[in-house]
Amino acid sequence: MAYANAHRPPDARAIAGAAALQLAIGALVVTGLSNVDLPFIEPPKPNPTATTYKIPTPPPKPPEATNDSPLDKSKGRPTTLDASDPVIDRFTNAPTVPNSGTVTNYGDMLVLPGPATTGTPGPAVTPSATPSFKPLAPAPRTSPSSWFSTDDYPSTAARRELEGTVGYRLTISATGKVENCTVTRSSGHSSLDRATCQLLPRSGKFTPARNAKGENVGGTYNSEIVWRLP
Repeated sequence: MAYANAHRPPDARAIAGAAALQLAIGALVVTGLSNVDLPFIEPPKPNPTATTYKIPTPPPKPPEATNDSPLDKSKGRPTTLDASDPVIDRFTNAPTVPNSGTVTNYGDMLVLPGPATTGTPGPAVTPSATPSFKPLAPAPRTSPSSWFSTDDYPSTAARRELEGTVGYRLTISATGKVENCTVTRSSGHSSLDRATCQLLPRSGKFTPARNAKGENVGGTYNSEIVWRLP
């Protein structure tokens, strides 16, 4: 009998007591939590003065560019030439210039007409007549030193051993003849000045002056003579 009591299943009353104890503990925990004061959070009130903004819808993206070559859009890739394709020589059908003869003037330049100008024209320029001849002054035909000799030295000046330089100006006609003599610088001796203008009209030989038209005209000649004893 003692062996049978040791292995008897637990009493139903003990099991019921344990379950009642667990329920009491759970009720105590729930009751304790219900007495805790929690703060109350009030939901935000709507603001009547707030401004509403509408977010614009982004534009659609442009179509993505493709790598298709414009040379051949139907195939979607560039068109390539095969090595067997014929090559067109650009010089084969070039126009030819008719040969009108041998060009002999290589210095001429072809001037293409430019655009018409609308600027204000400048003052008219009257061309001056270009002289056909260079004007020339009277010129001695021979050297002036040959116009005098020792015999022409004034005797009174030689006896007194007078020397000096005389400057003169001669008036030459259109035929080359000496028409007048003027002393422009005196030697300081009247005999030498007077002898100068007495000898020159006789011994002086001139080529007459010439104007721009090539005509012989009158002119003047200026020089000097040195009177010196040998």
